[in-house]
Amino acid sequence: MFSSIAKKSLPLLATALVVATVSAQANAAELKAKIGAYPGTKATVTGKVDVSFKHGQTLLKYHLMGLPPVANGGLHIHVGKTCDDASKVGGHYFSPTTAGDYWKSGEWSSDTKGDAKGSFTVLSDLGYKDNKGHALVIHGPDGARIGCGILK
Repeated sequence: MFSSIAKKSLPLLATALVVATVSAQANAAELKAKIGAYPGTKATVTGKVDVSFKHGQTLLKYHLMGLPPVANGGLHIHVGKTCDDASKVGGHYFSPTTAGDYWKSGEWSSDTKGDAKGSFTVLSDLGYKDNKGHALVIHGPDGARIGCGILK
């Protein structure tokens, strides 16, 4: 049925497929957060944020709804690993080896309906493994915490 050459080649082909699959998954390095109201608030923020990591850069792509219309606010990864208890969300999560709190530049801008869609990049030496499981917080125009999701 199969020649002896084909039988010997099958294990090599299978190994190559496994290596290619693992390599593709490692390069994907993307986390996602489903956004809901910040704990203890009556905020109506919903949406999603996708976060990818490559060469010391963190790219955040967001699509948020229920924000104040025609406004700007913050979008940051925080130290905490929960959105269930506001006292455990903590402050901005950034590496002390970088030049200060780069999350101060991370902002969303909403349209007349209170929807915001966009992306921004920050320089960070914290990658996929470092950020996995952390809270991603949406701040209102006044800095109040209005939305939260866990990076998975």
